[in-house]
Amino acid sequence: MQTSVVPDHRGKKLIRALPYVVFLLSLVFTWYTSSVYAVTIMDSDSSSELVLSHLLSQQNAVLTTDWFYSTELRAIHSNLVFAPLFQVFSNWHTVRLVGMIVMQAVFLLSYGYLCRQAQFSRQAFFYSGAILMLPFSVQYGQIVLYHSLYIVCVTIGFLIVGLYLSVMRRWSQPEKKRTRVITLLLLLLTCFLAGLNGIRQLMRCKTAASGSRGRL
Repeated sequence: MQTSVVPDHRGKKLIRALPYVVFLLSLVFTWYTSSVYAVTIMDSDSSSELVLSHLLSQQNAVLTTDWFYSTELRAIHSNLVFAPLFQVFSNWHTVRLVGMIVMQAVFLLSYGYLCRQAQFSRQAFFYSGAILMLPFSVQYGQIVLYHSLYIVCVTIGFLIVGLYLSVMRRWSQPEKKRTRVITLLLLLLTCFLAGLNGIRQLMRCKTAASGSRGRL
């Protein structure tokens, strides 16, 4: 009696779905911990960012002379997210939580752009993106994911490296000259905006670029 072997399509589907499931679970965990963090944990650095953003929201400004800036001018920083949210929400905890999630989402999008320009696989992005969204150390969770002190700088660092890779890939393609010029202008503009963040941005760009050193 001859038996037929049925291919295990279900197992293959589970393997293909695994990176998406891991990524989704990472998002759920981080956004849940963000909701707890936004209400229960606060220090002088994160509170001063909110106070500054509230002041800028009242003045409808990006910079102000009514604030003593500490290490650098907060030109391209979390205040660009928190200040508009104060126009929508009156609860400071809500502003902090929504601001966290918005910056984490933009953080992931910029990393996705870097992975695409570096020609990484989709599975590689979802696995590594899941790791990026997890507080795998106290320092990373505090200053990047939750206190939002460095997440903007790292986001800009990812964009700079991604734009650089895009320019280099199109450099030898004459038919894409217009796209190359536009991308180069975006790269220069992003670098200029990054420079407004001072030495903090320089250190974060070095961290972002180190992961792509083998691709350059």
